[in-house]
Amino acid sequence: MKSVFEESAELVELPAVVVEQLSLSAVESSLCLGLMRGKPVEDIADDCGQPRELIRAYFHKLLMKTGTDNE
Repeated sequence: MKSVFEESAELVELPAVVVEQLSLSAVESSLCLGLMRGKPVEDIADDCGQPRELIRAYFHKLLMKTGTDNE
């Protein structure tokens, strides 16, 4: 049986239920996948073809959406 980490590494997109439940945009979905693969935000920005500052802003927004922002 595969671990959660192994399963996550094989994902090419997030499950639709996750995207719908969290109301994720395409950029947020790509950000989640990149983070699950252990990529730094800067590499995810390069992969998405988006400015790093924009991806950092989406990262903060994603933390707020998922309730993981402990500030």
